[in-house]
Amino acid sequence: KVAAGLRVERGQDDASGALVGSESTPLVTTLGSLEAKRLAASPAWARVLTAELARAGVREDSVVAASFSGSFPGLNLAVASAAQALGARLVAVTSVTASTWGATDPGFTWPELEVRLVRAGVLARPVAVAISVGGAGDRGADLEPEARDLARRIAEECARALRAKMLEPTSFEEAVRLRLAVFDERRGR
Repeated sequence: KVAAGLRVERGQDDASGALVGSESTPLVTTLGSLEAKRLAASPAWARVLTAELARAGVREDSVVAASFSGSFPGLNLAVASAAQALGARLVAVTSVTASTWGATDPGFTWPELEVRLVRAGVLARPVAVAISVGGAGDRGADLEPEARDLARRIAEECARALRAKMLEPTSFEEAVRLRLAVFDERRGR
C-alpha cells in the first residue's frame, strides 16, 4: 500500500494497520467504525478462530464455507489462515465493495488482496469460489455508475485470477440463492 502511495492506518502493528482501508473511496457502500476495523485487523483473530474451528470439529479435509465482505479484510484473512492451519478446505463467496475503513482502496479490495496473498504464497491456494460486486442488492445498486463499473471490473479480473465464478444477481434474494448454490456445489467436491 505504501508503494502504491496509499496511507497505511496505524493499527496495533504495521501489518494489521495495512488491513484498514480509506474512509472514503468510490467503492464505499456504508458507514463503518474505524475502531471495529482496527480490532478486526488484529492477527490474534487467526489464533482464536483456529481454536474455535478445531473445537467445532473442523480438521484436515473438512470443508468450511464463508461469505466474505470487503468490510473486514482482517477477519477474512484470519478465517482463511485458520482453515489453512487446520488443513481444511475453505470455500468463500466474496464481494468487492466495503464499508468505510474496510478494503475500500482500488487495488486493495478484498478480492485483490486475496490475489496478492495467493501469489505471495501466504495463502496456499485461492479460497474465493465466487465473487460479486457487493453493496446494495449484492450488485452495487448504491454506487455511482462509474464506481459500479469499477467494482464489476475488479470482480471480473479477480474471478479470472482466482478461477472463481462471477456472480451477477439481479436482487438480494437471488444473491442469497446464488451463494447457497455455490456452497452446495462445492460441498460435494
